[in-house]
Amino acid sequence: MTSHRHQHGIGEAPTLHWIFFEHGTRWSDSLRRFYPDLFGSNVNFIINNLRLIDIPSITPHQRAIVFWEVSRKNLVTSLDNILTLSRTPVSRLHFVACNQLNLSQRLALAEFDIAYFLEQPEDLFRCKPILDGYFARLGWDVD
Repeated sequence: MTSHRHQHGIGEAPTLHWIFFEHGTRWSDSLRRFYPDLFGSNVNFIINNLRLIDIPSITPHQRAIVFWEVSRKNLVTSLDNILTLSRTPVSRLHFVACNQLNLSQRLALAEFDIAYFLEQPEDLFRCKPILDGYFARLGWDVD
């Protein structure tokens, strides 16, 4: 398990956990690069790059953005794992990077309450309204 803690801001800014299940670090590196432009110093963040075998170590009550890199080869396994992490009493958002999936495969994923499908790292900027809504549900004032 690889964990990187990045704090931007001072005081009592909330901390958002991002859990990445990806091949390599393309998406998590992009988040590190774009995060200051997305949120400035209003939200601290912690990035965890995990492997599928680490799923049991995620606490059931941990609020997080869970980011999945899904391909045709790992679609079924990803569906099972997304379902596993969706069965919690806590609010989590699931983002899926899936630039190689066809429409029927994306529709299968859509059944699992995916907040956003991304194709390129720059799509993270399009997620901002979804993240702002998530923060509002958590009672976080990040403006």
